[in-house]
Amino acid sequence: MIGPHVEYKLDLPWLLAASMLKHDPSMVDRARLAKQERTDRLFAEQLRRDGTGYVSLYAALCPDGKCQVTDEQGLPLAFD
Repeated sequence: MIGPHVEYKLDLPWLLAASMLKHDPSMVDRARLAKQERTDRLFAEQLRRDGTGYVSLYAALCPDGKCQVTDEQGLPLAFD
């Protein structure tokens, strides 16, 4: 099973543009919705207990709590 994706209060491309215009790179992190991270943890715990394979998108995109939001060319990794 694959876990939930990272979600933001606003569209990620808009947030990236606004953060650049305002010279505020932390704007994107502040707009991230915490509920998806909690859901990911709950799914991971329960599914691993049940012996079901689980892939956490949060762990892949947000190692150490800092989410990768663009690819190598600077394009947003998510669109809403």
